[in-house]
Amino acid sequence: MARLLELRRACTGYGQLPILHSADFHIDEGEVVALLGRNGMGKTTCLKAMAGWLGLWSGQHLWRGADISHKYKRGGVARYLARDGLLLIPEDRGIFARLTAEENFHLIAGQKQKAEMELRFPELRDKWQTMGDGLSGGERQILSLARALSVHPSLLLLDETTEGLSPRVAERIWQILDELRKAGQAFVVVDKNWQRVATLADRVLFLAKGQIVESVTGNELRAHPEIAERHLGL
Repeated sequence: MARLLELRRACTGYGQLPILHSADFHIDEGEVVALLGRNGMGKTTCLKAMAGWLGLWSGQHLWRGADISHKYKRGGVARYLARDGLLLIPEDRGIFARLTAEENFHLIAGQKQKAEMELRFPELRDKWQTMGDGLSGGERQILSLARALSVHPSLLLLDETTEGLSPRVAERIWQILDELRKAGQAFVVVDKNWQRVATLADRVLFLAKGQIVESVTGNELRAHPEIAERHLGL
């Protein structure tokens, strides 16, 4: 499989506070990777670095084999990656409160894509005129997924995918992600439900203090739950 994205010895943080320390990370076409770790270990920072939302202090950021670490001015890496098919769905879902669901969708996609996504996500059919802050957490997540998938991304990054959702709605999100996996969509998922993550992921990476400290397959994690216990403090 061709390599989509890679971070090599990536270091970055906020202000003067370093978060990632020589982190190494890669994802290939069609691959599903889970990024797990305790709170504050740098998972969100790692996703933001991969998406170009946060510039690297040192190290390399490669996309489709090309080093883009210092190729663009501030913010340019994120715009370049988004145009070329890398989309990050943040923990807050990226939905604007004072826009309707339809207006939020049309920030990225058009009417044709809206009709396609209605077929794929029937939950949205009666919600298009609902304001962003009137949508439930699950509806916001489904809308953000529909919006991202409407442009046929090469790689999706999903932060705290089912955080704050009811068990029923979370199960619907896991169903959607399983369908994406079967369709060959590459994505990186961050979530606290390591048991469900392990059923999806080709690889599961554990992050501690800004570094990848262990990599296992999803099958290995299911067979050896003590790995999760060791890294997540269960």
